[in-house]
This record gives sequence, C-alpha cells and structure tokens, in this order.
Amino acid sequence: MEQPSQRQPRRVARRIWWRPIAVLAAAGTLVAACGSTSSSSSAVRASGSSNVLSGAPKATAAEQSAILKQIYWGGPVPPGLSKYVVNGMDRLAATKWTSAKEALAEHCFTAGSCTVGSGKDTLGILSAVPPDGWVDMVEMSTILEALTYPQIGKIIIDTNNADISTTTSQIHAMISQGVTGIVSFDVFGTAAKATYQAATSAGIPVVLYQDIMGPSGKGVVASQVAVSYCQLGQALAQGAAKALGSKGGNVALYTGVAGNAQAYGFGGTSPLERGWLSCAKQWFAQHQPNIHAVDTSLTDWTEGGNVSATSALISSGKKVNAILYDDATFTTVISTYQNAHLPVPALIGWGQENDDVQAWIGANKSFPMDFSSYYGAVDAPVAVSVLMDKIGGQSVPNEVNFPVVEYPVAANLYNSALAPHTRVPTIPGMPSAVVNWVFRH
Repeated sequence: MEQPSQRQPRRVARRIWWRPIAVLAAAGTLVAACGSTSSSSSAVRASGSSNVLSGAPKATAAEQSAILKQIYWGGPVPPGLSKYVVNGMDRLAATKWTSAKEALAEHCFTAGSCTVGSGKDTLGILSAVPPDGWVDMVEMSTILEALTYPQIGKIIIDTNNADISTTTSQIHAMISQGVTGIVSFDVFGTAAKATYQAATSAGIPVVLYQDIMGPSGKGVVASQVAVSYCQLGQALAQGAAKALGSKGGNVALYTGVAGNAQAYGFGGTSPLERGWLSCAKQWFAQHQPNIHAVDTSLTDWTEGGNVSATSALISSGKKVNAILYDDATFTTVISTYQNAHLPVPALIGWGQENDDVQAWIGANKSFPMDFSSYYGAVDAPVAVSVLMDKIGGQSVPNEVNFPVVEYPVAANLYNSALAPHTRVPTIPGMPSAVVNWVFRH
C-alpha cells in the first residue's frame, strides 16, 4: 500500500527567494550547444548507459536548438554546455505531453506521493519554501522530468520549510520509504551535510540543485547542479559596466542575508569558493576602475526588504548609478525611487520577472535593466537527469555548471497572459497547459 505523504501543507507566499547559484567545476565531457546541434545530440546519447537512455525521448535538432536558446533568453548559447544540461532539457523538449500525462503530473504535485508507472525506482523530491509560483514551477519541472523516465514508478515530494530539523526528518522518512534517489533544493549549504550524508551512507544518491554546498559537497552528495557564484558576480559587473559606460559611477550591491554562500562564498579564495560580491568588485578593479561599490545592503530577498534597503540607501544620501542584485525582482526598488521622485538607477539582476519587465515598460524604459541570460530554474530537471544517470550506474561529476551571460531586458519578454511574478520565459520544455495549471493553483 502506498504510504501517506508527510508533506508540509502549501501556503501562498510572495517569493523573492535567493537565486541559488553555485561554486562549480567543469562538468566532465562537454559538447557544443550551438552551431552543431545535431552532432551534439548524438554525442550525448552515445555517452549514456543503455540502461538510462534506452527509450529516451529524442528531440530533433531544431527542438534542441530552440530549447537551449530559451534557457539563454533568446540570446546566443555559450559553447561548452555540459552534456547533462543538454540531455536533461532534451528530454523535456522531445516528450509528447498527452492530457493523461499532464493530469498525472498535476496529481503528483497536489498529492505529494504518487505512483506513476511500473518502474522499480522511487524518486524523492525535496523542494524549497515558501511555495509560490516560482518555487512551484521548479518543483513541477522535476516531476515532469521524472515522468520521462520509465524506470521511475513512484514519486515522493516534500517541502523543507527552510528548517533544517524538518529537512533531516524528511530525508530520513524518504530513506525509510525506500527511495532510490533524492533531488533536493538545499537552502542550508554545508549545514545540511550530515543529513545528506545519511542518505548517501544508506546507498541512496542525492543530487542538489540551485542552492548547494560547493566544494565541500564532494563525497557527501552524488552531484550538484547550479552556476558559479563568482561567474555570476562577473556577469553582473559586466552588465553594470555596459549600462554605465566609460564614465563609470557608483553602484550598490544587494543580497539577501548575512553570510549567505552565494554572496560571500565558502571561505576560500579560488573562483570555485568565492561569492559574487568579491568577484564583482574584483572585476570592476581590473576592467572598469571608474565604477565603485559604495553600498552593500541586505534585503532578506523579500519585497519589504527591497523597500527597506532602497529607502535606507536613498536616505543615506549616496547617489548610485546602478544596483546589482542576486535576485530577480526589482518592482519595489523601482517604486521606491519613483515615490521619492528620483530617477531609477540601472538595475542589474539575475533573471527578470514578468512584472519587472512591465514596470520597466511603464517607466518608459527610462533606465537600463540587464539580466543574466541563464534561466536558473532549469537546474531542477537537469538534476533529475543527473540522478538517473547515477542510479543507472554512470559516473557523474560532483558539479554540473551552467554558464552565465548578461543581456539587456527586452520589451518582448513581457507576457500579459502570465502571472505577474512569473520568471520570463517559463521553464523551457514544460507543456503550456501544466504551466497555466501551476499558476492557477
């Protein structure tokens, strides 16, 4: 009999959750993601074990090219994408989503525990909180990716409520329920090391995505899927330099909470251990010394925190020409400047939400707004793909990297049919009916 889920109840919350990028090494064999799509696809399938990739959905060259471009917001796809990125997104792009498959995904999302077929593997999904449109979309993407694997017969889902004791009990519950592997949005960094080690010691591989442990996760988890924190800082700095030009100016740096790994790193000095703040400052010093970081503010990654940080910045009398932020939402930053009857500085962030683009258009595009072209939520389905390779007997890298590039926002990214706080574009490869269903629920 299927055991009842112990999943925490969902609650509606406005998300400004951190953009969990990570300290990552090169991910094994690399393939060109653009310009030779057909050969890349063949190389990926040839490298996989027959156990994992037999019967896998096969995207056409055009489908694969389109989905990789969407990951990079329509801009050029950087060369050297990990084969795991290509394979994970390939499956979503190629799957023919029938109404029955879509209904099954929606059932799993709601129930927290579901039987999806006759496969022998049970997938554990540990999601982040607070659940809302973005977090829910990420969770649904893991479910959909799981449904492309006939080896998976059951899915168990839970949310960690950003509480480490809850996470520990949930991981142990998944172990006792016999999961074959776990994918987890780890919001605790190295603090959850012992928890994940318990699963690994029990022979259950764990793959982290979005927020991760960095180098210290080696040997504790099977793999970690995200993007280099240091590279993010460099990309944000490049976006600011482009917006401000040769004259330079002053910038403010926004992050969530004190000591978070994505901003402050893991305590080391190598690019794989540093946070984005120090790497952005170093980039300015080396490439654009006329740009000076004059303020660093903590926002808790919330709308209220954005207002408080921006109000304090304005009250301080510091004039800044740009704000760099390791999150996506700028609407309350924009409105705070507008309410103070001050010009909005250039805004450089990691991704944009639908209402950000709308606010920019509403302000007559009067200020530059750049975003990183890497769409963070695709970490989740790729993590499922890496996990299934591991379960299938393949050797997987401890870290899988997404390159990051900075591009200006474009008016055509605004979609009036999507909810205001939707990341734009939505996760590539997800069927539109399921996307709409998630936002209705």
